[in-house]
Amino acid sequence: MSYEVGKLGLAVRRAIVATCTPAFAGELLSQRPSLPPGVRAGQVRQRVVRMTPVARLPRAALVLAEVRSDARSGAPGAFELRLVPRHGGWRVVALTVV
Repeated sequence: MSYEVGKLGLAVRRAIVATCTPAFAGELLSQRPSLPPGVRAGQVRQRVVRMTPVARLPRAALVLAEVRSDARSGAPGAFELRLVPRHGGWRVVALTVV
């Protein structure tokens, strides 16, 4: 979530490398996230409130991650994560905002 609100410190970069496939991590880290107009990096705080398995595919799984802003007026949002088995665990290969 830190990446999504423009925070790209060393800890965030390491987390992306540890949880994503190398290709997807490279894609994410090659460009800064785009923030809505008028929003500064680090101004918005979000947190994942629920992870729900959506589908198990032959070589992947889909998970819905629901997020909420810490601001009272912040609307909830969601991301669909496509996970693939790698190195004894699951790695994110794609992310879609839904």
